[in-house]
Amino acid sequence: MEWKRRDRTVWTLEDLIERNTGMRAEDFLNPKKEPFVPGLADAAELAARCIWNEMPIKIVGDYDADGICGTAILRMVIEEASGIRPEVRIPKRFSEGYGLSMNIIDETDEGLLIAVDNGITAIEQIREAKRKGIKVIIIDHHLPVKAGVLPDADVIVDPHAKEGAEFKGYCGAALAYRFAKELLPDSRRLTEMLVLAS
Repeated sequence: MEWKRRDRTVWTLEDLIERNTGMRAEDFLNPKKEPFVPGLADAAELAARCIWNEMPIKIVGDYDADGICGTAILRMVIEEASGIRPEVRIPKRFSEGYGLSMNIIDETDEGLLIAVDNGITAIEQIREAKRKGIKVIIIDHHLPVKAGVLPDADVIVDPHAKEGAEFKGYCGAALAYRFAKELLPDSRRLTEMLVLAS
């Protein structure tokens, strides 16, 4: 089978993988280790601490495919880790718009807020959340507003925002899955979560 691209012809699936990822197809398809993502271990550690302290947890996702799947992954892993069902908030697309709005911050009084597939551009909203004493984790794959301009979250997991990421092609759901594996590496539900991350 032959795929055509604007700049050259791609003859095989291996060519397509190498062209799009910059990795050898063999390494991409059979990784020896998962690529390093800055902030991942810190995010899992903070979430575990909040669960241990029985803090309320709110997950704010996006209304698109990887945002909803990422939200579902986070809900599954938080439920399994804590035994409680976290609050889930997906903004209404037409009346509230994309991402972490000030309305959502106004609704949240305490605990841990995890933004998935959004949050990297929510500078003012996260400043207000921190003013209220809320812990904030951002799990996002979008670009910051401007290079070096990041929200004041407790932890940011975004390969485009932090130096040292070994792979930048994640979607929000895939980053949520990596977080789930970091938080509960022996989870019995990782296979279900992987389906949502694919």
